[in-house]
Amino acid sequence: MEIELRRDGAAARADTHGGELFSYCTPGGEQVIWGGDPASWSGRSPVLFPLIGGVRDRITQIDGRCTKVKNHGFGRNLEYEITAQTEYAVTLRARETEYTLSVFPWPFALEITHALTGRGFVTRYRVTNTGERAFSYCIGGHVGLCCPRGGDAFEDYELLFPQPTAVHLLPVQTTALPAQQTTRVLRPEVSELALERGLFDQGTLYLEQPGLHTVTLRSRKSGHGVTMDYSGFPIMAFWTKEGAAAPFVCIEPWHGLPEMEGESGRFEDKPYLIPLVPGESCALEYTVSIF
Repeated sequence: MEIELRRDGAAARADTHGGELFSYCTPGGEQVIWGGDPASWSGRSPVLFPLIGGVRDRITQIDGRCTKVKNHGFGRNLEYEITAQTEYAVTLRARETEYTLSVFPWPFALEITHALTGRGFVTRYRVTNTGERAFSYCIGGHVGLCCPRGGDAFEDYELLFPQPTAVHLLPVQTTALPAQQTTRVLRPEVSELALERGLFDQGTLYLEQPGLHTVTLRSRKSGHGVTMDYSGFPIMAFWTKEGAAAPFVCIEPWHGLPEMEGESGRFEDKPYLIPLVPGESCALEYTVSIF
């Protein structure tokens, strides 16, 4: 079921299937969120839960049991119920199912709130441990943004960081099933990074600097762009479909990483896990401001 949100002339749409905000139009009618295209990437803005990226051979050991898992987990495939709604905000909630318990053997509640702010939107994830045992999880966003916008070209855009940081590369997986991810530094210390198709053809770019809180995607030609505040997420990733010349860039705040080279293969050993004891909740959010 699709839900329409409106505020100060802006219009957005969310979906109870997957719980994602999949459309945002400015008061001038310009679409900001990528709408999906099977020719390059049919996704739009999925939630990543309870893991980020892939694991070796798509199998991980969770709670002492080897389990086959999908890339980015199952949060994007769940059906959510509406628990609160106003003209410009909606809260959606999903709980464990027979399938999720076969993969991730703990009861949970995952609430996703989307709210228009007047300058853009905020998305909040709240996970609650509704069971009787402690568990840990990863969570992240995968926001597809139209790039270029208007009369700009992809190469007119740049990423701006508030302080110099190392940009890392997760190379494109070349095996039929994912191997453990390797990584290397693509740029050692930069405050800005010009978009080039060739960079993204190599793989996913990411920052691993928990002290950073914002990133800006801006056109040098028109000045159009977005700023994301992602306080609380230690990883920020950037991706577009390699070799496709697709008109989008994903800005992805992560609390977790794909299975990296040298990991044990046990889910409970992964870095950046968020632990929850029974009855405990954790909320994280990101804000997108459009200019």
